Amino acid sequence: MLQIAKDELVKYWLEKIFNFFSVLNPSTETKQDNIITELKLKADLTETQPVADAAVLSKLNDLINPEWINNYGMDIDDSTNYYFGYNKTGSTEWRIKKMLKADLTITWSSGTSAGSTAWTNRTTQTYSEEL
Repeated sequence: MLQIAKDELVKYWLEKIFNFFSVLNPSTETKQDNIITELKLKADLTETQPVADAAVLSKLNDLINPEWINNYGMDIDDSTNYYFGYNKTGSTEWRIKKMLKADLTITWSSGTSAGSTAWTNRTTQTYSEEL
């Protein structure tokens, strides 16, 4: 029961952070860092969540690139991975970030067209550490 509550809490905060960063102006990066820090301080990580969940929020912030917009969404319901789909502003280029839930290892898949199809088939894409 505690695991279900923890998973729901992580899902809730990831969605809130994701939606927040999807609309922020790149000039507010320092403000984003301050918000992430404040959220981590407000979370009771010692009793209800492992530290790795806070690390997810931190890594999300570190990897935000304003040139790339999350057009495809995120999938945090997968049992082993988090997925985040981006496409380059004014282009058909796309990227999918896969983050292993166990240790937060990040790998990428990318292409130059058919981003929607790639997102639909995200679990079967070929991923590597390099873009």
